[in-house]
Amino acid sequence: MAGELTIREVRAADAERLLEIYAYYVAHTAISFEYDVPAPAVFRERMERITARYPYLTAERDGHFWAMPTPPPSLAGPPMAGPVS
Repeated sequence: MAGELTIREVRAADAERLLEIYAYYVAHTAISFEYDVPAPAVFRERMERITARYPYLTAERDGHFWAMPTPPPSLAGPPMAGPVS
């Protein structure tokens, strides 16, 4: 049986694995506003900036991450004011 799923605040030591997860979405999907995977130092700095202001949670089971947060809508990208042509 799988271990218990734990929701917890991220730690600085989580940055490398969270960046691996995020990198997939930057490189292979259109759901990120980024074209290039951020450098590890940049990603860690973002984590520090976010955790200073917002909860930054992850789900973990048996030492493996199952989820990572998305930023609040105000941080995710520019708002759409009308049709894009």
